[in-house]
Amino acid sequence: MFNLICGKLFILVYRLQPAIEHIIGFCDAASKNLEKNYKTLRDFISTKNIYEVIIMGHSIMGVDFRYYSDVIIPVLKNCCWTFYCHSNDDRDNAIKLIQQFSLKDFCIKNW
Repeated sequence: MFNLICGKLFILVYRLQPAIEHIIGFCDAASKNLEKNYKTLRDFISTKNIYEVIIMGHSIMGVDFRYYSDVIIPVLKNCCWTFYCHSNDDRDNAIKLIQQFSLKDFCIKNW
């Protein structure tokens, strides 16, 4: 009986393994491994003629803050920054980012 149960369990695990691997692959692709993306992002934006950064609906002081602080701002600090704010919290976060990184050329607009 034990061998039969173990055999069925093995078959079940064997059949589920591709689905589990697919789920793990999706989670890896969907999660933000920030450091893994830094070089690609830095290389991409460094080769473009970017003169204005427009931010709408981004969590600049939340989950996306490290992208801004570690890559985007160091590369694009001297650009014109336009922040579209939907709430007072958005406006407060835009002001915090502007002050923290001493952005000189910026505009804050209600959205």
